[in-house]
Amino acid sequence: MNRNYFCLALLILLVFFNACKEDPVEIQPSDIDWSRNFLDAKEGSTWQYVNTLNGDTFETPRNLILTGGDSLIAGKSYTVIYKIFPDESLFPFYIQTNEGEQVIQAHAYNEDPANILHLPVIDFSKDLKEKWTLNLSDAQRQDFYFDSLDLEIKGFSGVFKIVSDNYLAEELNSETWYYFHPETGLIRRQNEEFANGNIYITELVDSDVNY
Repeated sequence: MNRNYFCLALLILLVFFNACKEDPVEIQPSDIDWSRNFLDAKEGSTWQYVNTLNGDTFETPRNLILTGGDSLIAGKSYTVIYKIFPDESLFPFYIQTNEGEQVIQAHAYNEDPANILHLPVIDFSKDLKEKWTLNLSDAQRQDFYFDSLDLEIKGFSGVFKIVSDNYLAEELNSETWYYFHPETGLIRRQNEEFANGNIYITELVDSDVNY
C-alpha cells in the first residue's frame, strides 16, 4: 500500500514539474541579426552562381559584382549589384535597400519604368508563416512568408528560408524558395512551375564578400 502511495506521489510531482516548465521560445524573423548584411558590403565584393533546370546546367556560371555608390531610383537610394556578362558589360541585377525592418526592392509596375514601386521583399516585422503580398502588375502577385529560420546550408549557419507563392490572373502557377545568409546574401533560389513541373535552381558556388 505504501509503495502505491509513493508511486502516486511521484507521478503527481512529475506532472507538476512538467507543467511548470516553460515552453521553448520560438525564434521569429525579428530575431535575425541583420546588423551586418550583404547590402552593406564593400565595393568589389563578388558572387558566383550556377543555374540548373531539372538538374542540368543551362547557363555558364553567373558572376555578380557590387559597385561603389548608391543609385537614386524614384526618390530612394538603392544598392545595385550587377551581373557581369562575358564581354564584361554590366547589367543591374539586385536593386535593393535596407529600410527599417524591411529590405525594399525597386520594381516597375506593369513593366512601366515610369511607375516604380518600392516593395518589401523581406519583412522582419512579420511572424513565422505570416504572409505579406506584393502586387507586381495588374495580373501578377506574390505572397511571401518566412518558412524556416536558423538553417545550416552549404556550410553557412543562420540561414533563413522565404517562400513566395506566385500568382498569375489569380491562379497559383509557381512557388519559389529563397535561402538567405545575412552577411553573404542569396545562397540558393529554387522555383517550381506547376504547369510543367520544371524546377529552376540558382545556387551560390563562390563568393568574396568584404566589409
